[in-house]
Amino acid sequence: MVHNQLFKIIPDRSFLLDIIKLFGINDLDENVHFTNNDLIHLNTASKLNDYAPKLKEYYIPCKSKLYLNNINNKRAITILKQLLKVFDYFIINRFKTINGNKIKYYIIHKKSEDIFIPKKKILISFD
Repeated sequence: MVHNQLFKIIPDRSFLLDIIKLFGINDLDENVHFTNNDLIHLNTASKLNDYAPKLKEYYIPCKSKLYLNNINNKRAITILKQLLKVFDYFIINRFKTINGNKIKYYIIHKKSEDIFIPKKKILISFD
């Protein structure tokens, strides 16, 4: 049974924590950023390739063929975004210039719940 457009089985939180450790993050609530250089240094793409058989258990077949073959750093971030979305987290990307080099960095955030408070109706009459 398909649960959403990507996953036939929703991954559990412990699996997500194993995946984010490949990105150099220990917990979802850490306020840590990472860059593409960090992913290269940590060898994240090749480690995520080792997780591909386990990821294929969660993804529907047509999406696993699309996302889980030849995983590079860009696809690794895409896979992380997809997994985080299931647990109401998302990735914000920002740019920082250091010594004239533009560096893209990523931060994981929890989706905030916007509470809608209905306002009282006010009647204004002009005489």
